[in-house]
Amino acid sequence: DPTYGKETAYHRLDFYSDHRLAATIIPRISKAGKLLLCLNSSGRDLTSGYRAVIEHVSNPAKSTCTLYRDTKQVATKTLEPLETGTEYTVRLSRVGNTLQVALDGEPVVRYTDPKPLTGLRPAYYAEGNLTPVRKALVTGGNMLDYLFADAPTDWTNEGIWQPTTRWSCAPNWSFLAG
Repeated sequence: DPTYGKETAYHRLDFYSDHRLAATIIPRISKAGKLLLCLNSSGRDLTSGYRAVIEHVSNPAKSTCTLYRDTKQVATKTLEPLETGTEYTVRLSRVGNTLQVALDGEPVVRYTDPKPLTGLRPAYYAEGNLTPVRKALVTGGNMLDYLFADAPTDWTNEGIWQPTTRWSCAPNWSFLAG
């Protein structure tokens, strides 16, 4: 199994249930490269969980997409060679117990797992001509990730919400309570 270095990026949050990891790549020069997208990993090892590996070799020029469940290869497909300077979006998604890899929105490989894995951490890794990864994004049906740049407008209010003073002798310690 390959070893992965400091270029590995694990998401800081756990993702439960259905989620997707998308990344944009632009092959830089005509040489070999690899992009690995991982869902449901342990958060410590990229050989855990589901991983889609896009590999490009230059001589002869060809690209492949392979889907793994832990260390077992479950699906593979040979692709047209990736073109230098062309932007590609690769997406690995899990919906229920079905995994799919798509390249620029077109499905490439699909696998249905009768006993889905339970890891929680998405990650990616890139090397060779497929680095750097741009616009890596993880989304999930049960996850809201706010960075406090904007107000979270999809929150709803129920009950009674009002300003509350924690200590009457120090009114600057007020907060909104519900």
